[in-house]
Amino acid sequence: MEKYKSFLILVIVIILIIFGVNMLNNAKEKEENSSNSNKYQIIGYWQNYVDKENSKPLKLKEVSSLYNVINIAFARASSEKSGEITFELNKYLCETINYSKEEFKSDIKKLQKENKKVFISIGGSDGGEFRITKETEANNFVNSLKKIIDEYGFDGIDIDIETGNIEKSYFEKALFDIYNAYNKNILISINSSLTDMKSADINSGVDNFWYKISADLKDIVWLVSSRYYNSGTQRRI
Repeated sequence: MEKYKSFLILVIVIILIIFGVNMLNNAKEKEENSSNSNKYQIIGYWQNYVDKENSKPLKLKEVSSLYNVINIAFARASSEKSGEITFELNKYLCETINYSKEEFKSDIKKLQKENKKVFISIGGSDGGEFRITKETEANNFVNSLKKIIDEYGFDGIDIDIETGNIEKSYFEKALFDIYNAYNKNILISINSSLTDMKSADINSGVDNFWYKISADLKDIVWLVSSRYYNSGTQRRI
């Protein structure tokens, strides 16, 4: 009887050991998979307009699953209130692909459930004349951007402002206000021309405005990137 009990205990111990090893292996595999999935980010811009010559208009849910981050291009400068930005789905795009605001919002949620991030990108080459040169304009920027984020549930903002008049200190404060308004749970990326991203130590008369802002906001900016087109014969940063 004692031998039987000892044998039974030994079997139970072996089973528990095997079970524990399997759990550790599974946990390790999940961790490795998670690490690999977050190792690289494939980021692209979803066009909120129809470009017949160069691309096929798509609904958000039709974007390739390879993309981790989709930037919605673009939120524009308001023509009514200085500093304010606006965003709405392009009417012609919606008519072309039969797309409604409700379906667009639903697609954002669908992508987020698939662990994708959806950003609102601000600016673009024809995004209007952005003006943030004083506190009231900075406040208009912040308040209007918060309304857009709240309405659509965006995960982050992509700064791609190419035209206008921006005073660095007011703009930086505005981004800090946005970041803190969402308890640091909003992602911020900055995209600029290559010349604007030249660092101060190699600056030779070029305007490195966005480099300076990116450096000042290094604690809250998630990603910084440069456009390698429209930059002349630049070869390095």
